[in-house]
Amino acid sequence: MKHAVAYYVRNAATSILITFGVLVGVFLVLGVTIHIGEAGTPDNVASLRENSTFSGFDMAYAVFVFVWSLCAFRVQFRFFQQNGISRKSQFAAWGITAVAMSLFLAVLSVAITYGMNQFFNYRSIFQQMYAPLFASGAGASLVFQEMLWNAALFLGEAGAGFAITLLYYRMGKTTKVLVSVLVPASLLLGLPAIDGLVQGALTRFFGWVGPQMFGFFDSGINILAPVGVFLAVALIAAGLAWGMMRRVPVKA
Repeated sequence: MKHAVAYYVRNAATSILITFGVLVGVFLVLGVTIHIGEAGTPDNVASLRENSTFSGFDMAYAVFVFVWSLCAFRVQFRFFQQNGISRKSQFAAWGITAVAMSLFLAVLSVAITYGMNQFFNYRSIFQQMYAPLFASGAGASLVFQEMLWNAALFLGEAGAGFAITLLYYRMGKTTKVLVSVLVPASLLLGLPAIDGLVQGALTRFFGWVGPQMFGFFDSGINILAPVGVFLAVALIAAGLAWGMMRRVPVKA
């Protein structure tokens, strides 16, 4: 199994470096642009820094983890099967890599957030969503909570991506087309139609459940609620993925 883990980790590390390089490049261009503008109009630039907010690293990594999991099965499965690595070892290797990567990216995202904030008015998605928690400043407890929230989010994205790619791998071409069309259509057209029939009951339900899933309660904010939701998604998706992977055929 250690060879499968090494294979996954090596591929993930390369992808992380590329993604990190692109994001750093974008923010360097942004920094140089602000610096050039600062030379002629320091007052205006100071106002821009105070009134503008930049973000994106954490959500970029959330998307990255999801896409990484989408691409973490087909080619790897054939390669591992040819080299005599069992399905159980393959799945465990993916899981170990997903957990390690989620933890690493969670720490990296928070480090980037506080590092960028030295030069820009940079705010992570966590800081924007849970702004009331930062009213008295960002202490060690909030830094830990943000890392925990990010790690759980990334792990949930990884699990969802892996389950989806296995589901599509097992489908035939016709089923893939039907699912790709019907699922978005149901969400975009079906749910609003049903909501109209039940006189807005779905809207009220999601308006009540949604905030609580993200930790917003009448008594205050509880970060453990979204962390639990993200981890539940990861576990359920991983369980479904393993159920599909156990007997999945090798395709060309």
